[in-house]
Amino acid sequence: MPDDLNAFFLTPQTAKQRQYEALRAYVLEGLSAKAAAERFGFTEATLYTLAHRLRRGQLELFPAAPTGPKGRRLTPYVRDQMVQLRKQHCSVEEIVARLAADQMEVSARTVERILKEAGFGKPPRRCLAQQGLSKNHTLLPDTAHNLVLEELEPFQQECQVAGLFAFVPYLIESGVLEVADRLPLPGSARLGKVQALLSFLVLKLIGGERLCHIHQYDHDVGLGLFAGLNVLPKPTYAGTYSCLLSASLCQTLQQQLVTRLRAWAPAAFAGATINLDFHSIPHFGEQSEMEQVWCGARNKAMKGANTFFAQDAETKTVLYANADVLRHDAAEEVVHFVDYWQHLKGVVHETLVFDSRLTNYRVLGQLDEAGIKFITLRKRSPRLKAQTAALDDGHWQKVKLPIPKRKHQTFLAHESEVTLTGCPKPLRQIIMKDHGRAEPTYGLAQLMR
Repeated sequence: MPDDLNAFFLTPQTAKQRQYEALRAYVLEGLSAKAAAERFGFTEATLYTLAHRLRRGQLELFPAAPTGPKGRRLTPYVRDQMVQLRKQHCSVEEIVARLAADQMEVSARTVERILKEAGFGKPPRRCLAQQGLSKNHTLLPDTAHNLVLEELEPFQQECQVAGLFAFVPYLIESGVLEVADRLPLPGSARLGKVQALLSFLVLKLIGGERLCHIHQYDHDVGLGLFAGLNVLPKPTYAGTYSCLLSASLCQTLQQQLVTRLRAWAPAAFAGATINLDFHSIPHFGEQSEMEQVWCGARNKAMKGANTFFAQDAETKTVLYANADVLRHDAAEEVVHFVDYWQHLKGVVHETLVFDSRLTNYRVLGQLDEAGIKFITLRKRSPRLKAQTAALDDGHWQKVKLPIPKRKHQTFLAHESEVTLTGCPKPLRQIIMKDHGRAEPTYGLAQLMR
């Protein structure tokens, strides 16, 4: 018998190996079934059964010795990777995931065994921040910092909105970056002022409604690259950036941007009418110190801030904006816009269009005296509605507006001159009825002089 087989039989390790030894003693050495069974811990019936299987060829009396490598199947490289990841405080699950990402499939039990053999115990419990997770168990993004674009090596990276880079030539040609670089905007060594402004511009160009929505893109390297950053800043930075700005600095930035854009794209500012309106931003804090403002979307007054906008009616270009307008200053905001627009252009030849809540009759008189054309609505009052009802049919003129999408293209109009409290000169009033609304509409404008 070969020596390797003798070594195999003489080193009992498993029940199966003991069965082979019992058969060897019973068949080859001539021991009785009772003696062989007692020596190796079997019953006679079991030994008879094994002998029966041997005769039928279901067992081999001399099995082949196992061959092949006796060590671990894992390569030294994989074991080194496990050790390096544990030195980076990665858990077993994280190590398995990292290795699987590199096409190395290893079970968690194998990782635990290899780390134990390498002398590593269980790692200490880590908080979510140490694990790189937020409170919602989402991955924490990298800290935003400036990039030196000239030092970047060529690389490929996916971007959620790759079409954003089509705006780069317009940013360069329009001079927006030069305006931002020249002004003393807030910035730091880690996140520059131009990069901060571009990160907010990214959110608006891709249709973000709120600055807090920037967290949806804070892992996108492509969007960060557009702003000159590794990734976009976090919502806390975006939400508190306005606290670092003064009202005068915002107005200066707005004025210089509009001046530069008017020179670069004059067609965007060539409309004949300008829409003016307030937009309320509700504040939902329990101890809010803001004023009560009317929120049209909710049809009620709420704590919040009033913002004033001026928009070119034809091109939809925003010409002017002012945030946090107090109620006692709201009526004068249209005058501030006129002064601002005159300072930029030297003359206001456009017609201002706004509703009755924007200002009062005294300011309308000021606009009339300054020769500013405007169209607005007049507030309805019981006395005014009674006077309108008293007009006979001969005072009304049939008017048709050929607007295809308008349901009521034909209505009745009455034109007259009215003198309002606070207005030194009479204004032109146009009353419209039978135009699809239950009550007449009253419009005010300058007289044709």
